[in-house]
Amino acid sequence: MRVKLFENAQQLLRRRPRKSHDEPSINVPWAPRTTAERVAALAAVAAILLVAISGSLVALKAQLWAPIDEGAHFSYVQDIATTGRLPILNQTRTSNQSYEIGQHIYPKTAVLPKSTTGLGAYSYEAFQPPLAYALDVPIYELSGTFIVKAKLIRLFGVVLLLLTLGLGVRLSRLLLRTNWWFGIAAMGVVAALPGVVVRVATVSNLPLEMVLVMACVTECLYAIVKDRPARLVGAGLLLGLGVLTDLFVIELVPLFIVAIAILTWRRRKNSGELRKASIQSGIGAILGVVVVLPWLVFNEKHYHALTASSIAKKMQIAIVNPTHMHFGIHYLLDLLPSSTFFPVLPEEFNLIGHQISAYADQIISILLIPIAIFLSIATSRKAIHKGLLLGVYLANIIMCLGISFFGQWLSLLTRYTYPTLILLALAGVIGALDVLRSKLLVSVGLLGSVLLVLLIWAPLFSQVKNI
Repeated sequence: MRVKLFENAQQLLRRRPRKSHDEPSINVPWAPRTTAERVAALAAVAAILLVAISGSLVALKAQLWAPIDEGAHFSYVQDIATTGRLPILNQTRTSNQSYEIGQHIYPKTAVLPKSTTGLGAYSYEAFQPPLAYALDVPIYELSGTFIVKAKLIRLFGVVLLLLTLGLGVRLSRLLLRTNWWFGIAAMGVVAALPGVVVRVATVSNLPLEMVLVMACVTECLYAIVKDRPARLVGAGLLLGLGVLTDLFVIELVPLFIVAIAILTWRRRKNSGELRKASIQSGIGAILGVVVVLPWLVFNEKHYHALTASSIAKKMQIAIVNPTHMHFGIHYLLDLLPSSTFFPVLPEEFNLIGHQISAYADQIISILLIPIAIFLSIATSRKAIHKGLLLGVYLANIIMCLGISFFGQWLSLLTRYTYPTLILLALAGVIGALDVLRSKLLVSVGLLGSVLLVLLIWAPLFSQVKNI
């Protein structure tokens, strides 16, 4: 196995000849041809339909506001739409409309008392990067009714999740070629999990983050697999837009650096092409910095820091860590499995005492992530591709650990891993096709997974209002 891994690494660093059929859309059929591919396609279509239906139900029927910060995210959008400026942390107060909806009295009018203090009195998500909220503004303007505004933004989040799967088609066709339906089915299973759907179908910056992570990873891998340094220009731009959506997207920086290193190493003996590749990757890096720079300048002006995270931590500490517990490394490692390996059900359920499908949650969670990680590392075929996808997921986990330990702000939470968990599913199915060698068995397993997720959703459809 070590010899094969070494050979894979050598092949990765070796220059590939340019061919006209390098485009993944060429010579890769869209229609499934074998029974295994048809079953995988059925699983993929079923997962996508489940995402669309469950996401729409949550967006339209779930209570406003969802327990995890939805009102504050909506206030951020409203502040940009009404003032044309970004809200100021610890200064911009929650709007009256957001307060009315949160008190379940809208459309009756009420004014947030000026004497009200504490976290709920302010737009406390104002420390977040602004891109996702700015993108929501045109959706916000489509209606004059605030509850309708919120539900439209929720539906837009579901559309962005479907767009993420659409972009995943390109990545799956790139890495799996004719087996690409298997990749979409695997990613669809993760996208259809109630935990993912509920987070995406409530107002937040997560939906756009998922789109940009998928797009950036695809461009980086496309550059590596097809030996196209020009793709790093787009990858750098997408990386910058991702950071301007959520700082967690910094987790993609190592992948971007690896892509640059591989492409420049391949050209080390050709100074002309090395220079060209260096310029292209440099342009991508510069574009990534340039798009984030205005927001950093804004933070420096208003908070005298590159981000306002430290202020946000002080504002939220009474809620998220009232006992001022110190998050040591041993505590975090003990917390790691239960905090990150249980992505099936929404964290909101824990906050409102929702009792549903606990056993199914444990069964899927115990199997899903550990098996995907095992399949990503246990085989040598396409080991580098799987390794890069697994590396993105692990970088996400390491970043959660780092923020929790060094920043003493508990971020070891499942919802922060959703954008990379979908990539881990793709790595896992690549490994499954290698290990099992039976495409039909893999496709049946994927279809069974979709049906299991549907069984988890079934009792929730009648209780969406309680989410």
